[in-house]
Amino acid sequence: MAITVQIPGSMRRFTANLDHVEVAEATTVGAVLQSVVQQHPPLRNTLFTSDGRLFAFVGIFLNSQDIRHLQKEATAVQSGDRVTLLPAVAGG
Repeated sequence: MAITVQIPGSMRRFTANLDHVEVAEATTVGAVLQSVVQQHPPLRNTLFTSDGRLFAFVGIFLNSQDIRHLQKEATAVQSGDRVTLLPAVAGG
């Protein structure tokens, strides 16, 4: 069973309009994200800085848990998990 990454509407233009991406093998959220950007390279600049760090404003949920305050990329995942990306929204 794969790990499913939910892609928000604002990022779907970078994934050929897919609402989710499957990752076959990964042990951490960081490895999941790297797999997703390997499958969809245009997504890289939306998730990572030019030096490869995950943007601080990208929220990540593992199943239903907000892992923003954990070690996001080092958080362990297992087959069947669902990772949800949540970009920050600003405005007034």
